[in-house]
Amino acid sequence: MKKIAIRIVAVSIICLIYPGGVLTGFADEGESPPVPPRRISLEEVLHRALEKNFDIRLARIEQRINLLNIPASRSVYDTLLSADVNYGYDNFKKSSQYSGDLNKIGNYGLGVSKLLPWGTSLSLEFGNQYSFSDSPFTTINPSSESYLKATLSQPLLKNWGGMQTRGEIELVGIEMDNLNLAAWQLMETSLADAGRTYWDLIEINSEVRLEEEMEERARYLFELTERQLKMGMVEKVDLLAASANLKIRESQVIYDRERLVTVSRKLKLLIDDRSPDLLLPENNLGLPGDAELETFPDCMTVALENRWDYLRARQELEAGKINLDLKENTRWPEIDLVASYGRNGLSDEWNSAADEIFSEENPQYYAGLQFSYFLENNLAGSETIQAELKEAGAIIRVKKIEREIYTQVDHQLRTSRVSLELALREDEIKELQQAKLTEEEKRFKYGRSNSKTVIDYQNDLLVSQLTAIRALTVYYKSLIDLQVAQGILLRRQLGAD
Repeated sequence: MKKIAIRIVAVSIICLIYPGGVLTGFADEGESPPVPPRRISLEEVLHRALEKNFDIRLARIEQRINLLNIPASRSVYDTLLSADVNYGYDNFKKSSQYSGDLNKIGNYGLGVSKLLPWGTSLSLEFGNQYSFSDSPFTTINPSSESYLKATLSQPLLKNWGGMQTRGEIELVGIEMDNLNLAAWQLMETSLADAGRTYWDLIEINSEVRLEEEMEERARYLFELTERQLKMGMVEKVDLLAASANLKIRESQVIYDRERLVTVSRKLKLLIDDRSPDLLLPENNLGLPGDAELETFPDCMTVALENRWDYLRARQELEAGKINLDLKENTRWPEIDLVASYGRNGLSDEWNSAADEIFSEENPQYYAGLQFSYFLENNLAGSETIQAELKEAGAIIRVKKIEREIYTQVDHQLRTSRVSLELALREDEIKELQQAKLTEEEKRFKYGRSNSKTVIDYQNDLLVSQLTAIRALTVYYKSLIDLQVAQGILLRRQLGAD
């Protein structure tokens, strides 16, 4: 009641400062005639928000960008094709007669290399070298040497089986999933914002309708008081009170209509509606027919299965475990098996040299082990401890979010139940206030009451009506918030679409 009184005083002051009534808001600064309002349903709002909301559209683009991280991370397994061509001409003076005064060397080669998922590095190289020298000690002049060589490298301890590379790719996949989950959560937040704004629009539209009805009551009271004053049934102070009450009601209607325009434009922004129409709700604000709410355990089960931030925290915990395994592996010595096999051919012609690679037995074998190890190994030790601490932090984050979900779901369930109970009670109070005002207006009509009492009873009715509307709005918005707390609002809307 006190808030209503303060609100009425504020509107009265505004009207005194701006007697022309600048808060109409139903036409764009008088530049064009008013556009008829357009009705829109909650389902249409959610559908349009899912398609047109700017934040949701940006989140979808981010998801498409994130999807490219997986093929980018797997590029380490891409096959590399390399080629080399060069030619050298050497006519420098030499200090040794064995070198010859003129030397010509031409090389070209083609190679393929690839890293396999289990850590094996393979390379295959084919090359040819043409050489000419005027040295009398050269056996074949000019000569052409062709060769084919395969090389293999396999880690045996550190990065055994390619676990480091595969682990990093898996971590990138988890990071991509987490970014997608964050994008879904942003979409759901934007969708919930559109839904809550729609219920705000319903609330203010209902308030405008009530204020207009109360304005008609105030006008009727003023006209009735005028007639009764002429008949001597009331005093002049009653007429002044009725006149002030009428002006307050007219001002309140102007103020609430402007609020309606403001919320309508906010909703149009959220659904990217660029039409000049004033959006009005198609749905009416009324008591729900079936107000059965799920039990707290059922709501918690759904929330733990669907909450975006909880799923993201679980993914981060899984990533922490993988990262710890990778860091522990880096503490092992690096022992690599290296092997190669090659064949060559040598002739004065290129064709003959290339044929000799396969027609003659001129092999070259190599096999060995390469060992390296940091004696202090400070980097690997520090990174392992960091990974352990990060995993411990991820576990705590999961527990924290579980508690947050517990608190939020419990709060939204209680808010839904309490607001519905208040709405039911206020609906009964509203009926009683309506009956009380009707009886008092009858008494006033016959001169058995005064304008102050009627005005007070009108205020009592308005307060009860506004309280009932706000309780219902809180109830319907809490249902949206409950779905957000469970992480199912977006999923249900996607399923509906």
